Amino acid sequence: MKVRIVIIIAVMCAVGFISPPAMAERADWKSLQDEAMVLYRQGNYEEAMVITQKALGIAEKDYGPEHPRAAFSRHILGELYYNKEEYTMAEPMYVQALRIFEKALGRDHLSVALVLTNMAELYLKMNRVGESTSCLTRAQGIYSMHYKSSPGQGLNK
Repeated sequence: MKVRIVIIIAVMCAVGFISPPAMAERADWKSLQDEAMVLYRQGNYEEAMVITQKALGIAEKDYGPEHPRAAFSRHILGELYYNKEEYTMAEPMYVQALRIFEKALGRDHLSVALVLTNMAELYLKMNRVGESTSCLTRAQGIYSMHYKSSPGQGLNK
């Protein structure tokens, strides 16, 4: 589970949705989402969920419901539900985040791959192996477009 958290944070820092705490700007959505991520890393899912729901409300109000910040908050809510083993609650959060990221950032963006990877794990837990395989295959294709095949070579773009 800690690996999942680290991967989520690394990708979201890389694409600019969150900043490391020392560099974080103090915008409303951003400060709430940063606080929620700290709580998430500590395993305090209930409190992280409340804060993330507030952040989602701000993202939708300030940027619109189809903005990547709203998708990020939905993705984190999906992760929180997943970690609480509330899989039927996690799925719609992931699906909505995926749809928004695809529309706003493109079908081959790393944020799309991250959501697909998490959806694959969710579907596996729900014994939906075909859907899991489909998500994982697509995510793998996106990752391979962004990363060179040689270990340690970094991003293609």
